[in-house]
Amino acid sequence: MLREGQGHLTCPQAEGAFYFFPNIAGWHRKGPTQAGRTIATDTDFVTALLEEKHVATVQGAAYG
Repeated sequence: MLREGQGHLTCPQAEGAFYFFPNIAGWHRKGPTQAGRTIATDTDFVTALLEEKHVATVQGAAYG
């Protein structure tokens, strides 16, 4: 499903894992979210995802 995105989100194929590491590099160029947030960092993305869509994730910066 994630690999069929609209060009803003890419995700390598998971190999038997229950996690994935999407690349959101193109997301900040999409414009503001429905709530008017600007996505400039991975932290902005996960915060918007949690507060606007109620989906909990962990940003890549947390992994170093």
